[in-house]
Amino acid sequence: MFARSTLSVTFSGLCAVSLATSAVPAEESRWTPALSIQYHRVASVEISPDGALVAFTVTVPIMEGENSEYRTQIHVVPTAGGETIAYTTSQKSATSPSFSPDGRYLGFLREGEEKHQVWLLPLAGGEAFRLTHAENGARSFRFSPDGRSVGYLMSDPETEDE
Repeated sequence: MFARSTLSVTFSGLCAVSLATSAVPAEESRWTPALSIQYHRVASVEISPDGALVAFTVTVPIMEGENSEYRTQIHVVPTAGGETIAYTTSQKSATSPSFSPDGRYLGFLREGEEKHQVWLLPLAGGEAFRLTHAENGARSFRFSPDGRSVGYLMSDPETEDE
């Protein structure tokens, strides 16, 4: 159902990341494009309503033949510790994780055919499904306080004059 990830993350109230430097020549310790693609970028941290789970995005470089891009996927880890699970694994990036107020769904943005759309993933199990079909895509979204609806931002379609 979910792919296992080898990313190791620990959450205990706060998450701290530190970079240790060693005695290396200045030219070897410079940040370069070649060096930057060796690191995964963690962002968009979201805690579930019951405080049991933390969702976050991991962006990795994809270098396959002529294909060179960054792909972002959503991972989830229990706040008490444990294995990190990749909740999204498609060829398209998934961003902006958000738990529904009742904790039953994980909402996120995923690239569709051309534009980002809001998707929902049932946390009890099952496949993610596309919630929006915005002509110009969805840029961000929020669950209503009761969790019965989702509001999202999108650009207006071009008019005939435009």
